[in-house]
Amino acid sequence: LNIERTKSIYQSINYSYTTLNSKEKLAFELLNLFPDGINISDFKNCFDKGSSSNKISDKELRILRDKSLIEDYNGILQLQPIIRRFAEFQFLKRNAEIKQKYCLDAYLFNAYILKIIDRIQRNKSISEALRIYNNIKNNLLKVLSYVKDIQINEKGPVPNKELILNYIYTLNSFI
Repeated sequence: LNIERTKSIYQSINYSYTTLNSKEKLAFELLNLFPDGINISDFKNCFDKGSSSNKISDKELRILRDKSLIEDYNGILQLQPIIRRFAEFQFLKRNAEIKQKYCLDAYLFNAYILKIIDRIQRNKSISEALRIYNNIKNNLLKVLSYVKDIQINEKGPVPNKELILNYIYTLNSFI
């Protein structure tokens, strides 16, 4: 009985997924990179680098919401755990170049947020920094699962391994 129920849930998610266009599928898959959810405007800005064909709009997010594939908690987009696993599975099937591009975008966003939390800890209050960290810790930790896909390029946004090691070191201070 339990196996049948699981199969039926998977088939429901898969059916909804197959009805999405390519931009909607991409938006859905990218949300798996943020297990604790992400603010709508941050999500759109995070993946709005150059190529306008990948620009995610409110239309794609509304369709995902209407199909019950994403939850919207007062502007914070989030996937339910079983749906997130499905989205991650689909994302991992993409070619390496696409995964690298989006993992880099997600890493840069999380590194920026972690830097802000670290600054709050040093200049304002440890308890405030920990409160913020606690709300998004799974997003920050998720980076560790795709850090191997982040391209190090002297002329790129991650010119050396030191930046990634500093990210891990700073993250460790909150753990």
